[in-house]
Amino acid sequence: MIEIILTRFAGGSYELPVQSVEWNGQKYRAPRRLSVTLLSIPRGGHQPVEVYCGDAILFRWQGAELFRGTVFGAERNSDGQLTLTAYDQLYYLVNNSDTYTFKGLTAAGILRKLCNDFQLTPGAIADTRHVVNQISEDEPLYDMVLRALDSTYKQLGSRYALRSRAGKVELLALKDTVQKWVIESGGNLISYSASASIEEMATRVKLRKDGEQGAVTVVASSKALEGRYGVLQLYESISEELNKAQLQQRAQAMLAQKGRVKRTLSLEAWGIPSVVAGSGVHVVIPELNVKRGYFVDEDTHTFDGKQHTMSLTLTETDELPEIDPAYNTDGTAKSDTDDKSDDEKTFAEQLREEILGAEDK
Repeated sequence: MIEIILTRFAGGSYELPVQSVEWNGQKYRAPRRLSVTLLSIPRGGHQPVEVYCGDAILFRWQGAELFRGTVFGAERNSDGQLTLTAYDQLYYLVNNSDTYTFKGLTAAGILRKLCNDFQLTPGAIADTRHVVNQISEDEPLYDMVLRALDSTYKQLGSRYALRSRAGKVELLALKDTVQKWVIESGGNLISYSASASIEEMATRVKLRKDGEQGAVTVVASSKALEGRYGVLQLYESISEELNKAQLQQRAQAMLAQKGRVKRTLSLEAWGIPSVVAGSGVHVVIPELNVKRGYFVDEDTHTFDGKQHTMSLTLTETDELPEIDPAYNTDGTAKSDTDDKSDDEKTFAEQLREEILGAEDK
C-alpha cells in the first residue's frame, strides 16, 4: 500500500521498509513536507540502505504518486528507527532570495521567469491575466510570487494555488483544483470542531495612491456591517499604477473579502489523497447546519499500514458550486433560505446590495 522509493544522487534506486508516513502542507506556506519513519536495522543478513541528505524520494499510495522531493534531514534513534524529512520543489522558491524589478508581467510570467533563473521545471501555469509592476528587494522568490498573486486577487477576485507535482512547479486556478469530494457526518467524517471570529474583519476599506498629480484616496464601506460590528477600517497605501476607478474596484473587492465573519472548521476524516491545502471540498454536518464548500488551509495525511486518515483546517468559501441545493441531506425538498430568520435574510440582502450593487441581488 505504501511505497517509498529512494534514488541516490550517484545513482541507484531502492524501496525502503516503511512503518508510517506523514504528509502535510499549508496554504501559502510552501512547500509540502514528507516525514517517513522506517526500520533501519540489519535483517536476514542484509544491511539497511543508507540514506543521505540530498537523495531524491518518491512516495506512492495504492500505486498513485503523491510526493516527489528531496531528503533534507535524517534522524536515527536507539530503537533502530530512522525518520526522514523531505520537501518538494517549492522549498527552492522559499529558500532562495534575490532582488528583481518586474514590469509588465503577470504573476504567471513572474513565476516562469523565476523558475527559469533558478533551474526549476515549470509544469501547468494558469493565465493570471492581471499585469503587475513590482519591485522586490532581498525577498524570497516565493514571496515575490505571492505578492503578485495577492495583487491579482485584490484586482480580479481570482485565487490561485502554487504546488509541486511530479517534480514540476505548477500554478492553478483554485476553482480548478476542486473535485466533487464530500466529507459527511455518518460517513467518512471522524470528528470536528467549529469556530467563528470577526478579529480579521474590515467593515471599511480605505486605499491611497500617491502620484505626480497628487494623492488619490478611495473608500468602500458597508453601513450594514458598521451598524452591526462597528467601524473596522483597513487602510493600505498602493504602489501599483492604478487609476481611481481601478482603486475603487479594488476597495470593493477587498471589502467583499474582509467584510465577513471568518468561520473555520477543523476535522479528522478518512483520507482522500487529493484533498490538500489550497484545494476545495464540500462538507455536510447536519448538526451544525453545515452543507457548503470550504477551502483547505492546512492538511496532515497519516498513512500507517493500510490505514489513511487526514486532519484538515478549513475556511468557508462561496466560490464553490453548491451540492444538491434543492434538497436536505435526508432527501427532502428545501428552500435555500429555510434555515434563516427574517432578520438574517434582511441583513444578508442589505449587505449584498451595498457590497455588490443592487443589480446583483
